[in-house]
Amino acid sequence: MIDLMAKTYRQTLIRRVGNVVISRAVSLGIAPSYYVLLSIRGRRSGAERTIPIRLMRHDGQEWFVAPYGVRDWVRNARAAGEAVVRRGRRSRQVRLVEVPRPSRRPCWPLTCGRSR
Repeated sequence: MIDLMAKTYRQTLIRRVGNVVISRAVSLGIAPSYYVLLSIRGRRSGAERTIPIRLMRHDGQEWFVAPYGVRDWVRNARAAGEAVVRRGRRSRQVRLVEVPRPSRRPCWPLTCGRSR
């Protein structure tokens, strides 16, 4: 049986530096093609929050996967229902739809395969 528990996320100094580096690389268009910047309105403040994230593509659809479980960006996405996806000079408005739990499984192996 596959254990689908989310990994524990800790915001260490190395992760913060890594996020800054990858965010800059994505904004310049030189990061790996599966990285994008996801900008979402904060659910409480209304301020735009931007994070670097992997965009998974499977069967002609695009997915954002939360490998660390429900984090702030997931809560903001649920509340906003829309976001802006940026890569280099290109940006586009997207509608965010949470996938029901039984339908999430087909995308999960993609996250495991890519992270190695």
